[in-house]
Order: sequence, then C-alpha cells, then structure tokens
Amino acid sequence: MFSLDSLRSWLTAEAEVLRAKGYDVKVRHNDKGPKPGAGIEVLTNRFAGLLSTWISGEADIDIMDLQAKEVVVYKWGMRFDDTNYAAVFREFTDALLSLSDPDRAVIPSSHP
Repeated sequence: MFSLDSLRSWLTAEAEVLRAKGYDVKVRHNDKGPKPGAGIEVLTNRFAGLLSTWISGEADIDIMDLQAKEVVVYKWGMRFDDTNYAAVFREFTDALLSLSDPDRAVIPSSHP
C-alpha cells in the first residue's frame, strides 16, 4: 500500500531535519499529469540532489556536481511502498552527504 499524502508529510519532516543541519532543502509536490508525486531537493556546498517519487511507487535519485556540471549519481526506476520508503530516502541522503563531506556522519532520520 502506498499513500502519497503520508509520503509528503514524511518528506516535510525529513526536510526539517536536514535544514536544522544547515542544508538548503525544498520539498516538491506535483499533482498534475498522469503520475502525481513528491520530491525533495537538497543543496550542499558542491552538490545538488533530487529524490523524485510518483504515485506509481517509482523513485529516481539524481545527484549533480555543481562545479563539474555533470550528474555523478543516478539511480532510476527504483520501486518503493510505505514499508521501504525510508530505505530509499536513506540511500539518497547517504550518497549525497558522503559526496559532500566524507567525514560527516550520516544524518539520522527523524522517523523509522
């Protein structure tokens, strides 16, 4: 089972955790088109990361190196539901933050 409203609320809470750590974060909601969705954008000192999700249960991760102006991490077509979304989100933040600051500890999620 998958709830887009629950996902959006969860992403908003996770965005606050990241903001409290000093990251520039935007939560995106898209209700238009055949596949409504939600996403989160995170900017670090050198990288821009985007986790996009859709009502279909698909998720994409894109991380761009802003200095090199190229995508350095991408993982498309991931599948998720309410039971494993946190793992998909953690994969995104782990990849982005390890690139940005390899010595920085992974930010703990505020939710299981």
